[in-house]
Amino acid sequence: MKKVQSLLFGVTALVLSACVPATEEPPRPSEAPTPAATASVQEIVRVTNDPGVEYWPRPSPDGKNLLFGVYDDTKSGIDAYSVALVSTKGVGKRLIAGPGAMSATWLPDGSGIVYIYLGSGRAIVRSPIAGAGLTFITNNQVGERDGEPDVSPDGKRVAFGTLVRGVSFIYSVGIDGSAVTQYVQGSSPRWSPSGEKIAFDREVGSSRYQLFVIDIGTGQVTQLTTGNYSNAYPAWSPDGQWITFQSNREGRNQVYIMKADGTSVTQLTRGDGESITPNWSSDGFIYFVSKQINQWAVADIWRLKPKLP
Repeated sequence: MKKVQSLLFGVTALVLSACVPATEEPPRPSEAPTPAATASVQEIVRVTNDPGVEYWPRPSPDGKNLLFGVYDDTKSGIDAYSVALVSTKGVGKRLIAGPGAMSATWLPDGSGIVYIYLGSGRAIVRSPIAGAGLTFITNNQVGERDGEPDVSPDGKRVAFGTLVRGVSFIYSVGIDGSAVTQYVQGSSPRWSPSGEKIAFDREVGSSRYQLFVIDIGTGQVTQLTTGNYSNAYPAWSPDGQWITFQSNREGRNQVYIMKADGTSVTQLTRGDGESITPNWSSDGFIYFVSKQINQWAVADIWRLKPKLP
């Protein structure tokens, strides 16, 4: 089964595919499904509940605010993509980037964001949270489809995924646009809290994805997961001891955690829908997207707090 969708390419493909009728147009869901928590969860709460698609959640470094992508299917082309900010209590939502903005992430000090600007050939850009201004990190695409940026803990480099002759690779670039570096085949890169490693996923055959870690200093790559199913979109816990990710090992994509060495895999969500693209906040909550199976007509953001040993 394919990765639930390549967020590297945006939500467009699945939004469109979800709207193609077979014999008649299926009814449009009025809201995203409500995920259920396993016994390994202390608390689970909905954060956003607006009509349409809300995706790619990124909690701020202080855990007080949440970045996320908004796809508005009443608009066309790149105008459908924006980035919003809301408090982690779900109040005070406002658009802060776009149209033509997606895949936003935070600078480590919380003063600004880095995202993909679709209006300039998918350039990687940064802008402040307060005030206006746009700084180009890359002026043109490094590969064929740059996306999924993630800023290193020291704020000096941006890891991202791209395609090179149709193959997914992980790169990084200096925050000033210098020293573009290719690391390894893969996608969905996430820096460890120490900045010494990057977790990522890689297609390993038959459209299955598995999780890996690369040591930036040595270049050593370690595979963390295996199986006849996909594990994708890793994100580190604040202390670097755990990794959260999505997996369809039970048939539908749900949120899991495991220790950073790949052991102690634990399922956190279940239910009729899919729970995907989890991200760990500094306050211990994991933010994720809840959506219908195989469609993006509606998607909301939730958070949960796992029970850790």
